[in-house]
Amino acid sequence: MATIGKSGGVRTLQVTDVAPKHTFAEYLGARLSTLLLMIAISIGYLLHSTLQNGYTLHKVIVLLVLCSKCLLEAFEDVFAGECQKQGRLDVGARMFVFRSITFMAVAAVMLLAVRRMLPALVTALAAAVLLEVLQLTVVLPEMSISLCPSLDRAVLALLRKCLPLAVCTFSFFYITNAPKYAIDRVMDDEAQACYGFIALPVFAIELLSGFIYQPSLVDFAKDLADKHFGKVRNRILMQIVILAGLTALAWGAAYLLGIPLLSMLFAVDLARYKSEMLVLVLAGGVLAVMAYFSTVLTAMDHPLLIMFGYLSALLLSLFLYTPVIRSYGIMGGVKLYLTLCILVSVYEAVCITVSLRERPAQNQ
Repeated sequence: MATIGKSGGVRTLQVTDVAPKHTFAEYLGARLSTLLLMIAISIGYLLHSTLQNGYTLHKVIVLLVLCSKCLLEAFEDVFAGECQKQGRLDVGARMFVFRSITFMAVAAVMLLAVRRMLPALVTALAAAVLLEVLQLTVVLPEMSISLCPSLDRAVLALLRKCLPLAVCTFSFFYITNAPKYAIDRVMDDEAQACYGFIALPVFAIELLSGFIYQPSLVDFAKDLADKHFGKVRNRILMQIVILAGLTALAWGAAYLLGIPLLSMLFAVDLARYKSEMLVLVLAGGVLAVMAYFSTVLTAMDHPLLIMFGYLSALLLSLFLYTPVIRSYGIMGGVKLYLTLCILVSVYEAVCITVSLRERPAQNQ
């Protein structure tokens, strides 16, 4: 739901729109439109889950609070993007950090005090909203940012421009979380929680891999624009080697220390899920490669190719996970997850290879 609220590639387009082709009022109008869509889809999904999956009222309200937290974050993101565009990324980062720490700290203190999740989350959300109002009161005059959105046709043109990247972003996060959703449908809350615990290394690998290749994207784009395709190939191969090495290290660490550390961290005995966790670590490495290939194809201006691959995997996820997990449990789900990540990565590798082979002929 957060990916819908942040509307995919709008932040990237906003930051790089230095001409500019769109005003901040148009970016704000586009963000308000996607926030309304996020609210509608969140409520619709929870109603569906209540009727079909037996969600309790307590679970629905907790999820609404968490969606509201994501809504606040997506609203802040458009202002942070404008700060970054003006050369003050630190301002937006400070807003994000202060709000996030406030939410987590208040939630933790309240949870320890009252021992009930819902009052703790509601109080934390109220504190985060209050802090956000105070931060915007200071930041908007400092950065000369107006709160008046535009709601004209230019906003629709902006949303249409970002639609392929928005679909890709949503599909990527759905594919990443699809096993968890299927476990929620066919197993109990305990199984879903345990899956979330053992899946933690997956997101750690994907996050760390982003730190590794994101700083080199500018040089990659320059080599691509200057038609130095040999350097482009070498950069891609080097990143694959680095990601493979990172995955091997993570797998070794997970084999030796993963279950004891996770069991201690979450106060749950996860020993019976060791095999599933090791498969998930491999899937995390392939997921990092998949995300990197998507970034490469984006730099090559092939968003539709990425969208086709992701949508194909998303459709397979919708139809395959539920029967597989019902028949083979969590292990069946993680093996399917690994398989889908491999298929999408191979598809993207073929697209990159074909694109690079065609470019010299086109240039000549």
